[in-house]
Amino acid sequence: MNNQDLVDDPNSVKDLGILISNDLSARAHCNYIAKKALRVVNLILHSFFSGNVTLLTRAYKTFARPILEYGSSVWNPHYVSDINTVEKVQKYFTRRVLHSSTCCRIPYATRLEILDLENLELRRLRSDLSIV
Repeated sequence: MNNQDLVDDPNSVKDLGILISNDLSARAHCNYIAKKALRVVNLILHSFFSGNVTLLTRAYKTFARPILEYGSSVWNPHYVSDINTVEKVQKYFTRRVLHSSTCCRIPYATRLEILDLENLELRRLRSDLSIV
């Protein structure tokens, strides 16, 4: 699967790495970056055989999170479904990383605290406020 396979909708155009649809909604871009970042997350999880949570988190922050945050002031989603689509990638990563070291399910907010990560919606809001 290459990038062109992800962008086959004739009603959207990709400019500077951001998908812009005819109705100017963020749905197509959210789906696009979620798929792309999920591939990177799976690559990270399968590439590092170490169970070192700090190493995996640093790799996530370096390689996957920038995909989810690039140009967020342009495409910042307002619909809950789009916000959840983007956030689902980080939820998946935190669940997979901490599942190997613990036996029970940990709530998402607690996983973020353990891994020293922030909610992506909060990071986008902070980024938008710093631009203004």
